[in-house]
Amino acid sequence: MRKIWVFIFSIIVLQFHVAAQQQGCNLQIGGRVTDKEHEVLLSYATVYILELQTGAVCDDNALFAIGELCAGNYTLLISHLGCATDTVNIQLEKSVFLEFELNHQDSVLEAIQVHVSMETYKGTLTTDYLEGKALEAIAENRWVMH
Repeated sequence: MRKIWVFIFSIIVLQFHVAAQQQGCNLQIGGRVTDKEHEVLLSYATVYILELQTGAVCDDNALFAIGELCAGNYTLLISHLGCATDTVNIQLEKSVFLEFELNHQDSVLEAIQVHVSMETYKGTLTTDYLEGKALEAIAENRWVMH
């Protein structure tokens, strides 16, 4: 008989817990991510809420939305390929629309190594390793990766 009462009590507590969470967890963080230096939209940038281990990817217009959030303090990580990741702390009390500007980050490679493999190829395979003056010559011809 005691097990039945414990089970019933557990279900009642669980229902109150779920109801309490649903009442205050209807806030949203939305916004746009742009490149600060070039003033362009950063489509497919990511916005990640560290505490909740969830996030969103921006659409073609660099817009994102993360919903069903409770009021509270959150750490946002905003990132995009080719840009420095930004960390922003917010105190969420109501739904907000935020504008983030990321700093562009050029990458200069010191070396490139290319490996080729093919199961059906019956000839000689070669591997090239570019460094030093050979890599500089390519860079001078505007083969620089951004």
